[in-house]
Amino acid sequence: MGAGLVNARMALRRCLLLPRLSIAHVGAVVLRAEGKATTDGTPKIMSNSLDNKLVVLIGGNGFVGRHLAQDLLAQGCRVRIAARHPQTALTLKPAANLGQLQFWPCDVRNADALHAAVQGADAVVYLVGTFGKDQPQLHATSAGVAAQAAAAGGAQAFVYLSSLAADLTSDGTYASTKAQGEQLVRAAFPRATVVRPSIVFGQDDQFIAMFAGLIASLP
Repeated sequence: MGAGLVNARMALRRCLLLPRLSIAHVGAVVLRAEGKATTDGTPKIMSNSLDNKLVVLIGGNGFVGRHLAQDLLAQGCRVRIAARHPQTALTLKPAANLGQLQFWPCDVRNADALHAAVQGADAVVYLVGTFGKDQPQLHATSAGVAAQAAAAGGAQAFVYLSSLAADLTSDGTYASTKAQGEQLVRAAFPRATVVRPSIVFGQDDQFIAMFAGLIASLP
């Protein structure tokens, strides 16, 4: 398993354990509890158990989502995979106990579908990303709607998977729309956490596999 994937999984899981967090700065997740201070003046970290908590992974059928789901299931969470084609994550079923894993069809471009998908959630993670068309919709608009839906539904935590390159002034659509998504998420869910990873790689990814294929094709 790649170090990038391990770090991303650990960061996302820790975000869900701490429902009140500051926004992540570039390159690292900065966790700042907003609870009472301890006797030495340091912030008191809320160590809530994830056992039986419902975590909705929007776009959870992707590479990061599948690995994160395995981690959450092992922690005793109930996990709902919300995606256009959630059946592509059926390989997760052996990792779950009876009733622990849900597959929820959801087109994130549909606001009603997003509200339905996050109903009853304790935490929501927005993992949708694309290098194709509809980046403004998928990275920004829908992320904001998901955050609004999570807040309205009483979720304790919302995590947005952004990008290390996120920048409103960037000429690249991917980077600029990720930054727009961060703004919309923060506006809708002020206690949300933004995770800004670099390249995430590991088993079954499309990064190492691509280079392995290129190397294999060389004479």
